[in-house]
Amino acid sequence: MARPTKLTARVEKMILEGARNGNYRAVLARAAGVHPDTLANWVARGQEGGASNARYVRFLGALTRAEAEAETQAVAILRKAMVTDPRIITEFLRRRYPDRWSTTDRIAGKVTHEHTHEVSVKVDDEIERFVEDLAAS
Repeated sequence: MARPTKLTARVEKMILEGARNGNYRAVLARAAGVHPDTLANWVARGQEGGASNARYVRFLGALTRAEAEAETQAVAILRKAMVTDPRIITEFLRRRYPDRWSTTDRIAGKVTHEHTHEVSVKVDDEIERFVEDLAAS
């Protein structure tokens, strides 16, 4: 006989509430009293699908929605802050559209062992100075 799941209604509620607040999954697990590997296993079972994993499929859907809610709320707050702080606008643009706004270039190179590595190199401080000047004015 299989042992009962630790994914009780109470544990699920704690995890989902924490996810809505933007916490990392490992933190969610610990706060709910389960090991992070246990949460990862529930997520994996949800991804597997199937009738025997129906509970975990529902849980994964709820967890994914809760995480999306947290991100959506954070972006809404960020967007409001952009109105008063141009540095936030620039940081948003750099992260959202790095090909056009990032101040680093990706340079691929070969190492003697035939491994390719990415190296970030700062190539343009002009944008930062512009934003700082704009913020000061």
